[in-house]
Order: sequence, then C-alpha cells, then structure tokens
Amino acid sequence: MGVRAVHAAIRPPGAGPGGRPGSAGGAFRDGLLCNALNPKAAVFFLALLPQFLPAAPTVADTLALSLLAVVITLLWFGTVANLVAVFRRVFARSKVRRTLDGLSGAALLGLGVLAARSH
Repeated sequence: MGVRAVHAAIRPPGAGPGGRPGSAGGAFRDGLLCNALNPKAAVFFLALLPQFLPAAPTVADTLALSLLAVVITLLWFGTVANLVAVFRRVFARSKVRRTLDGLSGAALLGLGVLAARSH
C-alpha cells in the first residue's frame, strides 16, 4: 500500500485511474446497507439501550429512546456528509491529493520497515 501511495504521488497528474465519483443516492444506499447489515451495530444497541430504560419499560419508552438514537445518528451523519462535501473540493485538487498520497505512502513504508525490523 505504501509503494502504491508513493507511486500515485509521483506519477504525472491525470495519469492512471481517475474514478468518477458515484451518485449521492448510491452513496446513501451503500452507507445505509453497511450500517443496517452490520451485526456489531445491532449488538451495540442491544447491549446499550436497555441500560437507559426504566426497570419495567413500556413499548413507548423503548420507542422514544430508539427514536432519540435515530435522530442523533441522522444529525451526526448529516454533519459528516456536509463536512465531507466541503473538504472534497480541497482534496480533489491534484497537488493536495499527490501530497497526501506521498505522506501516507511514506508513513506506511516507515511502519512496514519498523514492523519488519521488530521480528
């Protein structure tokens, strides 16, 4: 991975795969499926939610707490999506992308060397 990232940093702009970004609907679908089908998310809520319910919870108590979790999650992902949209313009510039590729490639190569030397 480090070698590929360094190679991406030093190749001429416009060379290699450019990849057109997907649609917003496709990204939403992918994110929704990733979260909905993630067993860790279900286990997390099954373990966490009951701790905040009264000793004998009603269906309304459970639904209210679940709705609160959904609203907080939607607010969080909406914030993240808006921040990503803003920073996408910055990261889409060739010079910024190449600089990040070079830095991440150097870091990965360095970590690889350290891992190889530790054994």
